Amino acid sequence: PVMRTAFTCVEGAFTLFYVAEICFRLRDHGVMHFICGHEESFWHLFDLLLISICMGDLVLTLALPSLSDSVAVVITLRILRATRALRSIRFVADLHIVMASTVKATCKFGVLLFAVLFMFAIVATNICWDAPDPLVAGMYSDLATSMWEMFKLLT
Repeated sequence: PVMRTAFTCVEGAFTLFYVAEICFRLRDHGVMHFICGHEESFWHLFDLLLISICMGDLVLTLALPSLSDSVAVVITLRILRATRALRSIRFVADLHIVMASTVKATCKFGVLLFAVLFMFAIVATNICWDAPDPLVAGMYSDLATSMWEMFKLLT
């Protein structure tokens, strides 16, 4: 019973979240555009049907808990909610393209950062390797140490 109550609460929260999403879409697009004026009208109607079924199931579960356990149709319709996740599969290809371009741009930035650090480390080593202060001379005594110091200054 405790798990069933927890599951009902989580199910109610998700259902209310989806109801809010539908309400925001209806407000933003208008009812007619939402139902028949959009290229994804089928998906919108499908979402509306699923959310209506979810709301009916939630009301039935809360109002008549003993009846909701015995209604096989409602249990079967709960499975339809999982098909909402199928809508997100369309965006996986787009996500892959975005991630690939992000990794490519980050690698280019890393190479550029390394080149800048390398050039400034060469200049700093050339200028500061024989500084009168032993601390400064130690910080820029060789190229690797100079690059590390430049990186610490950068970050």
